[in-house]
Amino acid sequence: MADMLSMVLTCLGALSWVIALGGLASMTSVDGVRQSATALGWLTLWFQFFVYIFSFLLSVGGLSCARLRTDFTLMVSVLWCITAWDANKALDDPLVTGKAESSAGAYMAGAVLILIVNFLSIIYWGVTNNGSEPLKMGRKTEEAAGGAPAPGTTDAPKPAIAAEPAATV
Repeated sequence: MADMLSMVLTCLGALSWVIALGGLASMTSVDGVRQSATALGWLTLWFQFFVYIFSFLLSVGGLSCARLRTDFTLMVSVLWCITAWDANKALDDPLVTGKAESSAGAYMAGAVLILIVNFLSIIYWGVTNNGSEPLKMGRKTEEAAGGAPAPGTTDAPKPAIAAEPAATV
């Protein structure tokens, strides 16, 4: 069964992502804005896109690596904080006017909405069992299924090279 709240949060995040995409694309097209000034924004935008795809696949596909989803969401949220701060600096600059100002405002709005959705997702995954599962990538062990542990999993690993006995003098 799909995790409905995660799917809803992913859909709300995708709508916010479209707003940020429009603002960043508009900001990139403004004359006088260097391409290097928006590079981190594009990286963050596409990283968030792949986190949404991963989150959607986890919600629908039933993969058991929700901890990784939470870690990716935390990483991209840090990037969103940085790019939102950069957009806020651009909005505070009195030299930024016209199309550049409205583009930065749209990007800032999308970034703030994405941050809200990301933080709600992290909180939801933290208070439910969806974010605290260990990284299993969909594989179930016999022990988790109620059976005996797989052979060789409870013993200490054997050394790769056997030690030779010490020579006696």
